[in-house]
Amino acid sequence: MEARGKEMGKTRNNKVTIGEFITHLQNEYKGNISIDRGTVYALVERGLIPPKKVRNYTMIKDFDSYLKTNNGNVNITALDMAEKYSLELRQTYNIIYSDRPKHFPKNNVED
Repeated sequence: MEARGKEMGKTRNNKVTIGEFITHLQNEYKGNISIDRGTVYALVERGLIPPKKVRNYTMIKDFDSYLKTNNGNVNITALDMAEKYSLELRQTYNIIYSDRPKHFPKNNVED
């Protein structure tokens, strides 16, 4: 049981990351649907939204924002993301390029 706890500890998000995740959701769906912070937080807290999904979604949104600040320099932006999320640079690139398509509704919900 202890080993599992240590393993799970590696993927937990801090409250700041969860707050950023909720803010990104609210901004993305502004005007279309209402996003209740408490409900989303409860879903994350109960594990119904996996910690890696929260981190990856937040990282991709941050990447897009930082990219503007870094004048479109992908390498510097990826380094910023790796540092912010305490990840290896290669893992950061994998998340940015592999996970991005998963965040489009057309790839997740059938019409």
